[in-house]
Amino acid sequence: MKGIKREQPNPQVQNCSVPPQKGLPLKSIMLGNEIVSALIDTGSTVSLIREDISSKIVDPSRLSQINTVLYGLGQTEVIAKGSFEYDFVLDKDQYSLTWHVVPTKQLNFEAIIGTDILGQASLNFTQEGVMFHKHEEKACLM
Repeated sequence: MKGIKREQPNPQVQNCSVPPQKGLPLKSIMLGNEIVSALIDTGSTVSLIREDISSKIVDPSRLSQINTVLYGLGQTEVIAKGSFEYDFVLDKDQYSLTWHVVPTKQLNFEAIIGTDILGQASLNFTQEGVMFHKHEEKACLM
């Protein structure tokens, strides 16, 4: 054991978390009868909702029973409690997403809208916040 040198933690490295705060791209959405604050996350391919919020909207027995494992930063794993598809209103426009329910303690935000919204809207990030531009349904009459 004499020859083993243990590395000391690097004093330059700090642990940090990002609590909800002003300046983050948050949007208020109407999900069922609930107003939910959702983070717009271009790094997430799916949309997430906290379990405590989802239980106000959908009966937990109606969640899909597919066991989805979600991977995040550093390959951390979160096992979703299920998922459900649900319409919501954002800036007077209606959208529909599949919401993956995650344990309350594992998500700092009430909901996260991921890039799965891009099939229905384009996004524009500005100093004032995020602007959603709903895609118009194209009807071709020939």
